[in-house]
Amino acid sequence: MLNEKQQKTLLALLIFAVAFAVYLATMAPTVSFWDCGELVGASNILGNPHPPGNPLFTTLARVFIIVAPFKEPATRVNLISALTSALTVMMCFLFTVKLLAIVFKGKLSRFATYCSAAIGSALVTFSDTFWFSAVEAEVYGTSMLLVMIISWLSLDWYERRGTPKANRILLLITYLGFLGMGVHPFSFITIPAVGLFVIFSDDNHRKNWLGYVLLFGGFVLSSVILVKGAHLDMIWSFLAILVLAAIVYASVPDMKFDLPLAISGLGLFSIVYDIGDFIFYAAGILALALIAKLLAKGPEAKGRWNMAVMLSLVALLGFSSYAYVPLRSNVKPNIDENEPRTWDTFKEYLERKQYGSESMLSRAFHRRGELIHQLLVYPHMGYGGYMLGQYFPWKVGETRS
Repeated sequence: MLNEKQQKTLLALLIFAVAFAVYLATMAPTVSFWDCGELVGASNILGNPHPPGNPLFTTLARVFIIVAPFKEPATRVNLISALTSALTVMMCFLFTVKLLAIVFKGKLSRFATYCSAAIGSALVTFSDTFWFSAVEAEVYGTSMLLVMIISWLSLDWYERRGTPKANRILLLITYLGFLGMGVHPFSFITIPAVGLFVIFSDDNHRKNWLGYVLLFGGFVLSSVILVKGAHLDMIWSFLAILVLAAIVYASVPDMKFDLPLAISGLGLFSIVYDIGDFIFYAAGILALALIAKLLAKGPEAKGRWNMAVMLSLVALLGFSSYAYVPLRSNVKPNIDENEPRTWDTFKEYLERKQYGSESMLSRAFHRRGELIHQLLVYPHMGYGGYMLGQYFPWKVGETRS
């Protein structure tokens, strides 16, 4: 008789096998229309696709082109999506099992838990948008796998909060979030949510209100500055003030709020607003946190600054996959969009300058097309209005346009 852990593992592997078989059977035999050809071509020669690039995915795809057992290079890259999407479905099952155990505090029967998780995984497996990207050379399957791993780790942190291993899980989450940027910036979407989850799930963090007032106040101020088009030096000045305040407070032995974690968080979250200068933000936070750690009095303050140092360090390590972009660009591959060989062109590449320089927040209020499209209802890419605009019409038998 299998125990609970063995049953869960067996079911997870079975769900993975079913999803992988479905995706493999329906996988595109060669190049699909849109970005897929560009990604396959760039991966085959280790070039740079369109901004902001996908250095980690490009490298991974090159490995698959070398070792995968298919004739066509495009088919070998397609296999990445099929494999990672099936793994995502498996992680969805494991995530749901853990979530139900936490929500119902173990009162839900094992049968009901596994059935619920299996149904949820099946809905993901056969959902139109997910299936659509799981069978072609695209980055979304790999990106979603990282999102689901981070989501599962956040629940694992919740179960272990207050223990020494909890901080190590947070470091792993930070690393994976920034590593995923090398696949697609979408992977980073989980990090703000995990930050809020950590704050409101842990009594110690929730009581450290002053540090988080400064942290979220910094987010709001940074947003206002960028929407109004002010110079980035204003943000640098604001960050400098916060960091100096943190160093002062670090010398207080009975510090009652986690300002170091808030300051390091502000440095890391700056990527949301200015990906091009993120390296400077994180490196500056890392250097100042090291200084603050040396000046801090008492083991508690030193421990908090040590966490700030490690968060900044693992974020930089995760983001380091982007070093690939200028390195390969200087080799002058045939696919080298924007030629990001210098620091200025590399920064513009990361910030998608070829698409315009206006703030993403301000441009959201400008009419650039039909209203229904601006409300995110668009074929295959209408994320916000997908359920209302496409999913239900398709599922009730209407002909796809």
